[in-house]
This record gives sequence, C-alpha cells and structure tokens, in this order.
Amino acid sequence: MELQESAIGLRTKAMKALAAIISADPNLLHRNELRMGVHGRFMDQAASVREAAVDLVGRFVLDKPQLTLQYYPMLSERILDKGIGVRKRVIKILRDICVQQPDFPKLTEICIKLIRRINDEDGIRELIAKVFLDLWFTEGKDETPDGLIKRVVSITEAVSESPDQNCEWFKLLLNQYLKPGDENTTEKDEDQRLRIQAQSKKMVDCLVDSVLKLENFSASGSSNSSRLVSCLHTIYLFAEAVPILVARHCTTLHPYLNMKCSQQIDYLVLYHVTQSLEIVLPLMEHPSEEFLASVEEDLITLIMKCGQLIVQACVSCLGILINNMTHNYKLAQDCFKKFFICLAQYRKQFTENPEDPSLEAQKGVVIRSLFTVGLLCQHFEFDQGKQTHAKSAASIQNQVYDILMFFSASTDEEIRHRAISGLGFFFIRYDKMMLREQSRTLYIDILKGFDAPVKLKCQVLKNLQLHLLSDEKRLTRQNQQMRKELKREGITDLKTYGDEKSSVSGAIAQMLLDPIHHCFFHKLTQVRSAAVQVICLVLHQGLLHPISCIQYLIAICTDIDEVNRIKAEQTLIELDGKYPLFLHSQFFPGLRESFKLQTALFSTYPVRGFRNNPPISLLSHVYALIRSSKGHRHSQLKTMIKQFDEIKKTDINLLLYIADNLAHMSYQIVEEPLFVIHHVALLISTSGTTYLEQAKDAVYGRDIAQTIKDEDEEEIDEIDAVEDLPRLTEVLVNCQSCTLLILLKKHLMTQYNLTDKRCHEFSPLESTKIYDKQISRHSNVAYDPSPVLSAIQQLTLDVDYESEEFEKSALQYYKEFRDLMTQQDLSEFKCSDSEGDETADKSVKYYEKRKELPVKVRKERKPRASKTPNKDPGKKRKLSKTPAKKPAKKKRRRYVINSDSEFSEQDDSDEDYDGT
Repeated sequence: MELQESAIGLRTKAMKALAAIISADPNLLHRNELRMGVHGRFMDQAASVREAAVDLVGRFVLDKPQLTLQYYPMLSERILDKGIGVRKRVIKILRDICVQQPDFPKLTEICIKLIRRINDEDGIRELIAKVFLDLWFTEGKDETPDGLIKRVVSITEAVSESPDQNCEWFKLLLNQYLKPGDENTTEKDEDQRLRIQAQSKKMVDCLVDSVLKLENFSASGSSNSSRLVSCLHTIYLFAEAVPILVARHCTTLHPYLNMKCSQQIDYLVLYHVTQSLEIVLPLMEHPSEEFLASVEEDLITLIMKCGQLIVQACVSCLGILINNMTHNYKLAQDCFKKFFICLAQYRKQFTENPEDPSLEAQKGVVIRSLFTVGLLCQHFEFDQGKQTHAKSAASIQNQVYDILMFFSASTDEEIRHRAISGLGFFFIRYDKMMLREQSRTLYIDILKGFDAPVKLKCQVLKNLQLHLLSDEKRLTRQNQQMRKELKREGITDLKTYGDEKSSVSGAIAQMLLDPIHHCFFHKLTQVRSAAVQVICLVLHQGLLHPISCIQYLIAICTDIDEVNRIKAEQTLIELDGKYPLFLHSQFFPGLRESFKLQTALFSTYPVRGFRNNPPISLLSHVYALIRSSKGHRHSQLKTMIKQFDEIKKTDINLLLYIADNLAHMSYQIVEEPLFVIHHVALLISTSGTTYLEQAKDAVYGRDIAQTIKDEDEEEIDEIDAVEDLPRLTEVLVNCQSCTLLILLKKHLMTQYNLTDKRCHEFSPLESTKIYDKQISRHSNVAYDPSPVLSAIQQLTLDVDYESEEFEKSALQYYKEFRDLMTQQDLSEFKCSDSEGDETADKSVKYYEKRKELPVKVRKERKPRASKTPNKDPGKKRKLSKTPAKKPAKKKRRRYVINSDSEFSEQDDSDEDYDGT
C-alpha cells in the first residue's frame, strides 16, 4: 500500500490521491480499515504527510456531523503537533467546526484546547486570536437574540473550564482588540475596535440579564451557583478591559455585597462582585452619597467577618473608594485602630506572661488583625496629617513595623505566617523598610533555612512577587501621569524619574538573589514555582543582569514540573533573542546546576539525565536554542566531553548525567552525532591508554609491567596475586569514565545507524554538505551504563582488600576494560585505509592471531661486503658496517592534547612506525 511507502514524497502523494477518491464518495471514511490507515498517517514521522492527512479529514468532516464525531479525537490530538503547518491546519478545521456546527457537543472542549495554545508561536497566537474574534465578537447575518446568548454562553463556559483560573488569555484577547489606539493606529483598526466594543457592550448587558435571571432561579429553589460565578467572573474580565461597559451596572452589582454566604461558591460570587466594583466605581457619573456610604458600610462589614480572600478584595475596593471618591479617611483610620489595638494588647500580655492561657483564645483575632493591618497600610497612607492625629509623622509606620516584626518571630507557625503576610503588604508601600538589617535577616533565614517551614518560604516568595507586581503597576500609573504633565511643558525625558523609583526594587532583588536561587533546588514543587515566578519578574523588569540567573533557569528547564519547565524555557527564549551570547556562556554551568537539581529531587541512585517514553535528554530544549550556531554547538559539546578527561577528576555521577544527555540529545543532522563520536574516540585513545597502563602497573608491578608487551601479557587466570590491589581498585574506579565513553559511542552508532568506517572518515575540519543532511533515530532504546554502575558499586561499596573474591572481581574488571580497549583498537585497524582494504584485513587478522605465532629470534647479520674493488691487494678489504638504507618514513595521523586540553590532529612521522 502506498501509504506505507518509505519515501516521504510517495506517502504525501498517496494521501492526496486518496482525498481525490474520497471526494467522489465521502462515506468511504466510515470504513474501519480506511480510518485506521488515515490515523496511521496522523502519526507519520514526516510533517508533510501528517498535514496532508489532516487536510484530507478536514475536507469532509464539516459536511457530515457523523464524521466529525468519529474523527474529532484523532484530529484534536494534532493541535499539539510539532509541525507548525499541521497545528495551523487543525486550528482552522476546529474553527470551522465551531462556526458551521454550533450544536456540536464538544464546542467547549475545542475552546479549551485552543486556549492552551494561546502562548504558542506568534503565527499560532495570531491565528487563535482571529478564531476567537470570529467565534465570539463577530455578529452573524440576521443574528437573532438567541445567537447572542449562545455566544455569551460559549464564553462563560470557556471561562469556567479554563485551566488558568485568572483567565489571562481572555484578558490578553480583550486588550488586543479593545485597547484604545494611538497616533499610529489606522482607520481600519479603529473601526474594528469600535465594532468589537459595540459587541462587547451587548455581551455585558446580556451577562447582567443572565445574572438577574439566575438569581430568580436560585430564589425559586434551583441551584445555578456555578453559572452565576461564571457570569460574574466574565463581567469582571470585561471590566478590566473596558471598565466603562460595566460602570452603568454598579447599582445592579452592589446588592450582592449583602448576600449570605452558606457555601464556598457563594464567596466566589462575593469576590468577583467586589473586584468588579473596585474597577468601575470611579467611573460612575454623579453617584449619590447614600449609595457610596452604603458601599463603604458593606465593605467594612465584610472586612470584619470574612476570610482573607474576601478581606483582601474588600480592603482594595475600600482604598479606591475612599482615596478617589469619598475621602472618608476617618472610617479607614477607625478600622485600622481596632485591629492595631488588638495586636498591641496581645503583645503586652504575651510579654508579661507568655504562659497565660487566655492567649490561645485570642489567636483567631490576632491572625485576622495581622493580615488586615498590613493590607490597610498598603492602601492607606496613615502617616499623613489629614488621616491621623498621631504626634509624630513617622510614628504609625514604625509602630506597625515593630509589631509585625515581633509577631514574625513567634513560635506559633500560624501567627508567624500571618505576620509575614502582613509584612508583605506593608512593604509594598514602605519598600525601603525591607532594606533594614532586621527585615533582610528575617527573609534570608527563611529562604535559606533548612528547617524553615515550607509555608513561610512560599509566603516570603509571594511577598516579593506581590511587591514587584505592585511596584510595576504603580510606576506605570505614575509615569503615565507624569508623561501627560510633562508633555504639556514639552518635556519627554522620564529616565531620571523611573530610575529613582526602581532603584529600591533593584536593591531588594540584588539583596535576595542568592536566597531565591537557593529555593530553586527545594524538593517541593510549590517552592520552586514561587522562586521561578520571582526571578522571571525580576528579569522582565530589568532589575538584575540576566547572566546571573541564566544557569538557574537552565536547571529549571529539567524540572519534573511541566509548568516550571515551560516558564523557564520561555524566559530563556526571550533572553536568547536579546543576549544570544549569554546562554552559550552559561550552558555548562547550567548543566551542573541541573545535575544539582536532579540530585535534590531524586534520592535514588543513580541520577539520570533523560526522560522516558521515548528517551529524551533533559537539556534537549536548551540544546535546541544553541544548536543553530555551529561554533557554539561544537564548543558546548566539546566542553561536555572534556569532563571525561582523567585530568578533570569529575565525579562519576556527573559524568553519567552528562553521558545520558549526550546520548539522548535532539540531534537533527548527521554532523552532530558524528562530531560527538569523533571527539569521544579521541579521548578514549588517550585516557583509555593511560588508564590501561596504570592498571597494568598495579597488577604486575611497575618493573615487570614495562617488560611485558600487550601480545605477551599473561592471562588473568594465571596471575596468583595482584601486586598493588588498592592502586588497581583506584584505577578501575577512575577508568569507568572511559567505559562510559565507549558505551556512549556504541549507543550513538546504534541509534543513528552509523558504521565504524563512516565515523573514522569524519573530520570536523571538513565543511561538506553531506554532513548537513537530516538524521533520525532508528531505535528508542535508552543509554545503558549498567556495567559501569555494577563496577562502581562493587569496587567502592564492598571493598575488602583481604578477600580473594574481591581480588578476583578486580582482576575480572581489569580484563573487561582491557578487552574493551582491544575492541576499540580493532575497530581502528578495520577502518584504516593506509594500505588498502585488503592490507587492512590482513593486518587485523595478524593482530588477532599474533599471540599464537612463535617468537622468532633474529640472527645477527654479517656486515655487508663493499662492492668497491680493492686497489691494494696487500690490504684486507674492510667490510662496510653501514646498515642497509631504511625505507622512507611514512606519515600517519596521530592525536595530541594541547595545553588547553583540546584535541587536535597532526600528521607527523613516527620513529617507531614502519608502515605496517
């Protein structure tokens, strides 16, 4: 069957021919054998064949809903295809299914699959944005109100099922199409924005109507809380993008602040309503004082009785309301005093009598007060004279700092956790307080402390993340305001202003950089995730030099958590685009850090450097970023191979990790595995010979070993005792690095179907297009270092120099290593073409059998008589003692090691080489 042909072109043409046949009778796709054949081409190795198969299915599934249900599972899987063309084709087919088959039961699932690809490459991202624009924000011809409702329901279901709880994808989508244009915006883009905004207004009105209907259903006994939460969450997302669309519905949303919460989902309703009011309240036109006072009262009530999620949203909303609209600072001050007095009384009581039993009863109030005091300090400036009657302008700031630091040293973990959380909110407004020695010591001890609770580590990292995000938003708002003011005066330079405001954040990031990197190697995923988020924010804001973080991001690229890996990989891609040399210079330090991470994550021995199913290098993605440059690629591969040199004395566990990565790296062209094999062979020929000589000295003794040639060496079984068993054990342990290289060479040759001759003919100095051809693996077998692992275990863990069994095993390992080196020599003989293939074969046979040949003793040769006539017959003719003229020395290639430990090839004459 042509679909099974080995040639990619034939398989592609076969798919196109099959499409032409099916066009005559689409019902053929119902046949099971044809479905299986098409599914096989969906998994084809060639992207062009997969794309042709997807195109074939996409032509006919749209006309027959039965085919859509039948082929949807295999079609949707291809949205994760490696080929960009395949992914684009699948996205277009899924879009057509959503538009042309609105009753298809998998519409929400299709939307979620598209959402998951929103952070794909630019072309994919733009295509998905266009799909959602057509699907949700484009009104069809003669669309009925039911059509609008269907679009709104589709959006709310996608928001509800979104893998991202914050729905950042929807925010990006709305900002992309609803963000007001600037002077460079074209008239066409502005018209499109206005049309989308008009559609968004209809959707918001429809969502509000749906909320009221769902409330009525709930009053009648029906349970629609989940749909109500989805509608309110969607309203909040629209409010963030275009607040004016929701501003006129504030009076409709306000009553939900008084709802009774009987279950967890009711608190989500309250949370989304509070978030929406925070955004749209300042945009209300002439709100009544009674309405604003009622909102203030409701928010204060919620702050007093609700959990931390609602309290955080309510304090933020209250800050916007008082600072921008009512200016009722006395209300905020009274609220602050209630909580602060509670903390002061508890501290006094604890100081006087730490064993007082009444302290336990006050624990809940103290926890709420610690959290709320910090939040109130974040959103209100109590040190200003108009907000406080304090005698000293700085008294409240210092008092709050002292009391929070007091509770952060508590022995009660829950109280300490809330105190540190309150400090995080406090530092957002008073960031310079974080530079104090007391604050610095607290944060560093928690981040680097081995016994520090995980909850506290995560909270400190969360504090840093909130500080960076808040500082970025604050600077953005202030810069926009300053830009407007300075633009009136004709001044556009904000450089000095921006640097002054960001200097504190930069100092904080520099101060805590090492402790944050320390969290990269924590066993728990949540700690590593929080540390990665902080570092990515720091790099995004340009607060640190990127080179100080790249090696740690490379380590996170090998994390077992997929989210962390993707985040680190995306950051590295961005940095590589801006600073390409930084990634190359930090590749090997990053490899070492990744080994450190894997050692921390896995307590089992040994630490491996690849993932299974199929085996792929942990550093494969990072290698893909540097492989585009041939020079940089060669440099990093040689650096990895150099670690196996005997001079480096690298730990065997790290060498195994490097060997795993070299064995399973994502090589794309023939030159890559050949380059690795070439340099591996060079190192084997030098280090292996050295190890073999050292082992021979330990077995026979140095004096005897120098008199024994390889072909005359005794069999291991005939040796009565090893001359220096400890030295032999040491050498055998060290030579396992060379054994790893021999196994690596065999593995690569098997994986990529490379012969000894082809490897021997390769030279990295040659620049030929033959080596630029694509290459693929012929098997998915993992690199197997089991001989090395067993040798290391027996030679290091079960050492007993007095035991005969140990001595025999050491001799056996010596014999195995000697045989491996002999095989390497044989392969070199077989590939040698100095005397032609026939002569090489004879040399190999002679080399294999020379132990069986008798040793010939050369007789002393008589001096050769001179052919010059003797003119004086009285004198005896002297015999010439000049030896026969030697044949011209032949040149052979040899390998030398330069002073910088790099291998190079030289053509040189060898005094001991006779040409055989």
